[in-house]
Amino acid sequence: MFGKSKKSKTPLLAITSIVVLSVLLLVAIPARGVTSTASDSSMKEFEGGQVTSANLYPWMVALVSRDEPNPFMAQFCGGSLIAPDLVITAAHCVDTVEEISEIEVVVGVLDLNEIKESDRQRVAKIIIHKGWNFDTTRNDVAIIRLEDGSRNMGIPLIKLQDEKTKVEQGDLLKVLGWGETAPDVFPSVLQEGDVSAAASQFSSRCEKWQPKDYDRNSMICASGVNSESDIVDTCFGDSGGPLFIDRESEPELVGITSWGSDDCPKLGFPGLYTRVSNYLSWVERKISPRISSFSQSRDANESVLKIRGANFYASGIMSVRIGGLESSFSVVSPTLITAMIPAGVSSGSVVIRTLDDKIVSPKRFRVSR
Repeated sequence: MFGKSKKSKTPLLAITSIVVLSVLLLVAIPARGVTSTASDSSMKEFEGGQVTSANLYPWMVALVSRDEPNPFMAQFCGGSLIAPDLVITAAHCVDTVEEISEIEVVVGVLDLNEIKESDRQRVAKIIIHKGWNFDTTRNDVAIIRLEDGSRNMGIPLIKLQDEKTKVEQGDLLKVLGWGETAPDVFPSVLQEGDVSAAASQFSSRCEKWQPKDYDRNSMICASGVNSESDIVDTCFGDSGGPLFIDRESEPELVGITSWGSDDCPKLGFPGLYTRVSNYLSWVERKISPRISSFSQSRDANESVLKIRGANFYASGIMSVRIGGLESSFSVVSPTLITAMIPAGVSSGSVVIRTLDDKIVSPKRFRVSR
């Protein structure tokens, strides 16, 4: 159902093996129909990257096709867990999804062949940037909201790059994925590779390569060379995966694997990544709960406060406090929460706490008589 799109005017659904590729990036899993597989040993035969350790990147996500029981064959893209119920990925990974039931998510997996049915998580909603354009590859970003984010409580998340933080030319970055490491060769074990930012606000390298499509404000251009002089780049199957930097041992997501050369890896043709810092405000608008207004009603002799707003999801709301007291509540829809007004409370603030321990800006209300 889902194939590995690549880079180079072709989105990179699969990465050239973030660890081994001779010009690799991220490793991607073959789309259904691809018959070749890659064992651990064959993967190590290639140069450019290395097999990663399971506990290093618990926030790494594999997108899999729900109707493909073989997890190795089912994986088609990557992603990053940015909240217990939220995954950020590339728009081109999910823009052909007709029903959210078509795809599932697996968090923290190292070896695709070890994925169990119980590891697969269902999707509640897919949010694709409205400005996504396949022809220009602009705005290649999407958010996946999971049906039950409570399953991921306690799992370390990756932080989105701050708008004030700049990725400068030469900065050392990392890529991850299960993408192609050689023609028609896809590893089952997560690969990682080191690349450096080849373009910044002051570099025109990528602009020379793709003068019509490269946008320095919304894209990052990066590639690398390992100790064996092999090119490190992402490739088919790596799409949607992370481009990140370790700042004081805390991983920070700076890019999302997007596109590049069809012949990945290819000397002089770096990989292109969606620049995360350019989309922070968009992410915030799409995922953060907001309170807009209140109204009251009575239900079985109890006072009910109707809280209207946006981005209310059962998987993401942990508690509602009214006038300083805990309230029993129900998430009716993404725009409506109903909460019982505690006895004796006539006015006060309404505070909503989310799954990732954020607090929705409190707003005050007064009980009508």
